[in-house]
Order: sequence, then structure tokens, then C-alpha cells
Amino acid sequence: MKLFRLLLLCMFFSGFGQSDPEKEGIAKSSLQLLDQEISKWVEEGHLIGAEVLIIKNEKTIFHEAFGWSDREEKTPVAKNSIWSIMSMSKPITATAILHLMEEDKLSLNDKVTAYLPSFKGHPNTTIKHLLSHTSGYEDIDYLPVYETDFKAWTERWAQVKPTLELGQYAYANLNYFLLGYIIEQVSGVSTDKYIANKIFKPLNIKELYPFFTPDEPWASRVNSRYRWEEGRYRKFWTHKYEVRWAFYPGAWGFWGTAMDYATFMQLWLDKGKHDKVHLLQENTIDLALSQHGDNYGLGWALQRNTNGQLQYFWHGGHDGTRAYAFPEENTIVIYMNHSRNGEHLGAFEALLNDLDIVAAKPNMIPFPESKSFLTLTQNQVEALEGIYIADDFENAPPFKMEVRQNKGDLTIQYASLGSAFSTKDHLLPINNLQFLLGAISQDHPTLYDPNVSLSFTDNSKQASKVHWMIHADTLFTGYRTTANELAQIEAQTVRTHQYLDAIIEEAIEQKGVAYARRLNASIAENEGDSIMIKEIYLNALGYQYLLKNEPEKAMAVLEMNLIHYPNSPDIWDMLGQVALRSGKTENAEAYFREAIRKAEVQNDHRLNYYKLNLERVRSKSR
Repeated sequence: MKLFRLLLLCMFFSGFGQSDPEKEGIAKSSLQLLDQEISKWVEEGHLIGAEVLIIKNEKTIFHEAFGWSDREEKTPVAKNSIWSIMSMSKPITATAILHLMEEDKLSLNDKVTAYLPSFKGHPNTTIKHLLSHTSGYEDIDYLPVYETDFKAWTERWAQVKPTLELGQYAYANLNYFLLGYIIEQVSGVSTDKYIANKIFKPLNIKELYPFFTPDEPWASRVNSRYRWEEGRYRKFWTHKYEVRWAFYPGAWGFWGTAMDYATFMQLWLDKGKHDKVHLLQENTIDLALSQHGDNYGLGWALQRNTNGQLQYFWHGGHDGTRAYAFPEENTIVIYMNHSRNGEHLGAFEALLNDLDIVAAKPNMIPFPESKSFLTLTQNQVEALEGIYIADDFENAPPFKMEVRQNKGDLTIQYASLGSAFSTKDHLLPINNLQFLLGAISQDHPTLYDPNVSLSFTDNSKQASKVHWMIHADTLFTGYRTTANELAQIEAQTVRTHQYLDAIIEEAIEQKGVAYARRLNASIAENEGDSIMIKEIYLNALGYQYLLKNEPEKAMAVLEMNLIHYPNSPDIWDMLGQVALRSGKTENAEAYFREAIRKAEVQNDHRLNYYKLNLERVRSKSR
């Protein structure tokens, strides 16, 4: 009944038609299990909230909202709410570039210097290099400065020199800043206006917005944003806060609904045309979905199997969102959420496969029909069943493997200790002690990973250990253990800490900044294992206060952070940014100078960034 109501609601909200999942080859029971599992993640605290949309054959077969839009305010997620999709904006920027190419306004082989003469990258860098992240730039931290001038901002970044050779793949936001700049130079309008007029308007996309302010009429529909920090989620942004840019930067920036993003993806699945709208040629789509970087095309991340066949194209966003398109199955899966850095992302992908909602296993290929696997006796199966633990890792928790019998087949469920999620695969027997890792389905061919095998060591009636092998080389060895022994290991592995940023935030809000300063000084003098002190977390708290337009609190938090990390150029640079935002240009210049001095001593890779910020404050004082 619940699933029927979901489908009925889709009739009113979806730009796609709706269909019974069974008619599209998806079992209703699989979707019900998907619903139950994600609901469980919310209940257990592994996920704050999410919206899942599945389109198959251009029909909506699943659309559901889960959990909290704002946990602290007890506001539930609503379907068709608005999400921060961050880097899922990159394929949109790439589509605009490809559209300009088809209009003969530019060539993918054009050099960047033709549009930006001051560009300090490799002189032969082309638009195609930017699209495929092969320009030689590596990603760096684009720290929180409130920016209003996209042209000036991009021209400053263009002064940074690349660290890699031209043609070497490295994912870098700067590539797409530059693409946004080129779109404006070629089209004569802002990038967001070009996208709105040439891409979104023909597709009837109305709820993908290029930037955000708290005054937008749709602002209250935007979900709050959370970040996983060492065992818990903390809210760092709400729709009442500002964001740090007042323009569409090309690499990130769109806010929107799952349904409108699915419409955009369907354009790509339909080879450049959708619902009588023809935006791109089929050969352009094929070019973009061919590999140009390391599993990256022109705007999309690509997943191919070991035979080189494209299984799906996808993109993610830093706040936790994911969008997948499966060409062979004509299926789109949108996973909108605001739980950054959590383990749920990998678990969601595994869930889609385990429930046979999609058939694409990233590293697996079909097992030849001409071959078959050995059938084990009951005694052979029982000899292998049990729990195995591997702890021969440096700076990583032990790895748990549980081998069980399931309807006549052997399965292995594995995860790092302390992880809330695990992966489950079938063991496909070559002989009674050697196995391939695979996936068995009634609806799809048996798949296996040709690179991974498991070999058990026999010890009388029970296997004593299992060797996890990659290309015939042992990656690690798991030793048989008992449930009681495992519980003891887990207790030693998982430790509970207090977090200094949470302590300081509570102190500021309840007793004021002066009290928080005294408390921080006391903690600095008597630091112990029970308090987790992380520079990045305190910086994030300072940034949060800056977005709330509370610069005095932001400054205080950063100054407290300096007590623990006095030589951090990052903290000094952020102090400069807060001072600049507060109109204190002299103080800002002094802070930026100190950031540069610290970075030079440490040979910090962000040195050029700090220098650009110093030049920025100087230009304001001229």
C-alpha cells in the first residue's frame, strides 16, 4: 500500500510518467527493502535525511523522502525539496561547453590562453584538458572568502601554476572555474544565464538554481547541511546562512530538486535529445562518455567493467549527493542527501546491486556460460563457515569477514571494525578451498571479479584462515576467531572522545566568548586523550560563525585554534578573511602576511593561494 501511494504521488510531482516497478523489471520487494534499509540508517544515526528517485525507461518507479531536513528543528525531508548538489554542477557546465562547440562558437582544441591571456597554466592547455581534468592542476582548498566578482576571482586563480604534467589526470575545481569563464567570454552572458536559456528552458527545468541567498523565495525548502566528524554528524549550515559566493563558479553551485536533475540526466541517456528537444548530437554524447582522464570523460565520471564496457556514468557532490545513469538498463538513480563524509554512500551503491535494482557491479564481468562452478558438499561448506579477522594493517582498523551459508550458496560479508556498513558478495568455488568473489542473480548473468580470489587454509575439520588475494598476491590474511573474541577486539578498537569544537561551541552559546577562551586555555594546558582536538574542525566552526554573520565569534574561535596550532598558515589566512569581511583591511593584510611567512617555511602547497589573498586585500586598499 505504501509503494502504491508513492507511485500515485509521482503522477503529480514527476516530469516523467509513472509505472509499476514489476512492468519495468524491478521487483517491488526490492524497492520495499531499499525503503526499509535507508529508513534504518536514519534511525541508527548513519544518515540525517535523503531523497531517492529511480527512473527506469523514463518512468518513475520509486520516489521517497527519508529522515530530517533539519534534525535539531525536527523538520522532515519533503519530496521535491531543494538540495545543495555542489560538484554535480560540473556536468551542467560541460553541457554548456559542448553546446557552444556544436554552435561553432568554440573548439575543444582551443587553447585556454585564447580566452584568458594571463593564464599561467601549461601553454598548450586546451578546453578538452579542462573538461577531462587533465590540465595538470591538482585540487586545493578553496577557502571561505565571500566573493562577488566571478571574472576577477577566476583571473586571480588563473595565476596559480599547475603541479603535474599536461595530460595527467587529477580532479581539480579550477578546471571548471576556467570553463565557466570561457562560457562567459564566448557567449557574452553569464554562465548561469547561458545554461538557463540554452539548456534548462528547452528541457522545462525550473528548479535548478545557480546560487543561493537566504532571501530567495525557495530558501525555506533547502535542507540543512551536516558533516560527519569522527563518529557523529554536526550541522554546519542552514538556509538562514549565506554561502561564500554570489555567482555561479562553474565547478559547483547549483541547488535543486532530484526530479529536475533526473530530467537533465535523461538528456544524456537519450543521446542528446529528450521529449522532442534536441540539444546535443549523438556523436558529441559518445565523445563525452568516452574515457579522457582516469575514469573520467568530458564532465562525467565513468565506470567501466574490466572489458572496457561502460556500465554507468555518474557524478557526486561534496555534500553527499550522487546521480547515476545506466545506459544499458535505461535507468537513472538520484540519491540526494545532506550527510557529508558518511559511510552511507558506498553502502547505497552496494544496496542497489544487492537488491538487483541495477545490474552493474563496478569491477565484475559476466562469467562465461560455457563454464560452471564446483558444487560443495555440506561438510565442505560447514568447514568454511565462521568469522575471520585481519589486523595486519598500518594505521587502519582490523577487517572483519563473516562466511555464511545462504540458500545453498556461500556468502562473505566484510567491513572494517567500527564501520556501520558492510559489503556482501558470493563466494564462487573453483575448488573446495579456492573461490572467486562474485554476484549471483536470478535476473542477470553471474558476475565475478577476475582480479580477486580467496584461498582458505584447511586445518583438519575447519578452515583456520583465509587469504584475500589480488592478482594472485596476498593482500591480507584473516584468521578464524569466535564471536566473544571479536567483541573484545571491537571494544579495544572503538574509543569515545569529546570534541573540542563541540565543547567550544557550547561554551560560546551558553556562557559567552570570554568563558570559552578561558576554557580553551585550560584545555590547552591539560590536553588528554579524552578530548579530540582537530584544526580543521575548529576552522569549520569559525567558518560557520562567519556564514551566520557573526565575525566576532568567528575571530575568537580561530584565535583559540591558534593556541593549539600556532604555525598553521591556514588559520592565519582565515583570520585575514574574517578581518577583510569585517572591513579591517590593515589587520587582514597583517594576517595574510603571516600566513605567507608560515607557508614559505613549511613549503606549503597553498602558498600561491595565500599570496593571491594578500594581493586581493592590497587591491582593495588602493
